[in-house]
Amino acid sequence: ARFAEHQLFRRSLNFTHIIDADGQVLESNDRAVEVFGSPRRIWEFFHPDDQARVREELSRAALRGEAGPTKLRTISQRKEVIPVELKMVRLEQTRHARLALEMRDLSALAELENKVREAQARYRYLIEDAIDTLDTGILLLDKDQRVIWANCTLEKFFDLDRDEMVGREVRRALSGTKKAL
Repeated sequence: ARFAEHQLFRRSLNFTHIIDADGQVLESNDRAVEVFGSPRRIWEFFHPDDQARVREELSRAALRGEAGPTKLRTISQRKEVIPVELKMVRLEQTRHARLALEMRDLSALAELENKVREAQARYRYLIEDAIDTLDTGILLLDKDQRVIWANCTLEKFFDLDRDEMVGREVRRALSGTKKAL
């Protein structure tokens, strides 16, 4: 069973390190070495702005037995920022216990989220363009009856600037129009 655990550690697709409570790297798996090289301390591969949070997580894991999951940023050997989800588990109960530090690479997920956001924006503009060409005046309101969007037809019909209407309460936005409601 010991050999199987060791093989699982070495060949894991996640970045995995065995560290001490001071952040000294004792052992790294193949994937971690491939991306981060052979750092002596964990601070060498975490983003400078995330160092304090890494120290907090390390203290928490040493004290309580585990920490995370926490989203942080790492820096690869090639100086690329890699977003990760970190988890630490204390391996022994002693004061100078070793800890397992495992990080899941979130870059593919982050890239997918960006693509979804871009697609949503693209479709929103397509829909807005389609609504803009209708002969019917259309006004979109939020739950407080404030204008969030107006189409061109409404703008022309009431002789208003639709950008000035956005954010205003609907009655105020349409008050003073040349044509009666």
